[in-house]
Amino acid sequence: MSFMPDNCPQLMPYLVVRDPASAMDYYEKTFGFQRDDEPLVQNGEIIHCEMVFGTVRIMLGLEGSWDGTARTPKSTDSDQGIGLFIYCEDVNSHHQQAVASGAEITMAPEDMFWGDRMYSVKDPDGYRWSFATKVGEFDPSKLPEDMQ
Repeated sequence: MSFMPDNCPQLMPYLVVRDPASAMDYYEKTFGFQRDDEPLVQNGEIIHCEMVFGTVRIMLGLEGSWDGTARTPKSTDSDQGIGLFIYCEDVNSHHQQAVASGAEITMAPEDMFWGDRMYSVKDPDGYRWSFATKVGEFDPSKLPEDMQ
C-alpha cells in the first residue's frame, strides 16, 4: 500500500475561504478547476471541498470551521505571504478566460527571463495566483539589471 492515496499529489494546498460554494464557482469559471467528490456539509453549509486542475488538487475550507481561527487574506486585510503558481497549457487563453470572468488581474501575461510566459491574479478571498506556460529556456542575458 502506498503512503498516500492514488488520486492525490504529494502537496495539496488547503485554502480557507469565506464562502466555499462561491469559491468553487469562481475557481471553476475563472481558472478552469473542476469539482471533485461531494463537499462536506455541516448545518447546511459547505465546510470542506476539493477541486482539481490537471494534476493540481486544492482543498477549500470554511473560515472558522473545525474550530479553527484561520482567516482569508481579505478577511484580515493582509497578504499572507503565499502565492500559488500553476502551469497550464495555454497561458494566453487562460488569461482571457480569467479576464472574461471579471478576475482582478495583477500582472498581464509577460515573458519571463526564466522561460515562462505568466500572468497573475488575486482571487476574491485575497489569495495570489500565477499561471504560466513554458515558452523557452532560462536565458541569463535577460536577467533584470538589478539581478545581474
